[in-house]
Amino acid sequence: MIRFKIKVTNQSRNPIPDLGVENRSKFIKFYFNGKENYPLNLYNGLEKIDGPKTIPSGSSQEFQWHESLVYYLDRNVFLHEDEFTVQWEYRKIKSKILQVNVRNRTVTTLE
Repeated sequence: MIRFKIKVTNQSRNPIPDLGVENRSKFIKFYFNGKENYPLNLYNGLEKIDGPKTIPSGSSQEFQWHESLVYYLDRNVFLHEDEFTVQWEYRKIKSKILQVNVRNRTVTTLE
């Protein structure tokens, strides 16, 4: 299993969209080996029904999910190499690129 986690901190003065399922599908992009990827577990889930769907100024919110290595093995990701990269984008702001070495169980920041 691989655990993915995204954390968004609101550094503005105004509320920003939270990480509920509706906003994840609108505002989050996930890149796997430099290509946009749409894992179902990122875009599925429960939505809170009432109340604001925002992150207040100065606050943060996290969302995490797990994927089986089989999900990626089925897509020939690990057949030729033991490393891959991941990157997030939230409201057009990209995270640093992380390089994951499956065999050594290490993560390195590339940028």
